[in-house]
Amino acid sequence: MKIYSFPYSIPSYRTRLAASLLGFNVEEQIIDLSKNEQKSPEFLAVNPLGKIPVMADDQVIVSDCQ
Repeated sequence: MKIYSFPYSIPSYRTRLAASLLGFNVEEQIIDLSKNEQKSPEFLAVNPLGKIPVMADDQVIVSDCQ
């Protein structure tokens, strides 16, 4: 499972914490909001809304996981 997040985002922190407490093996992909990386074409392909956090596991993408 991959979590797209920003270290200083409270919703991202909650998502990472929940995944950790549930014992999921996650890979964290940092999306730097200060550099507008959430508006990059690569990230918009994952979440067209351009918001974090996003959880992706194979073909399943949960883009509203706050």
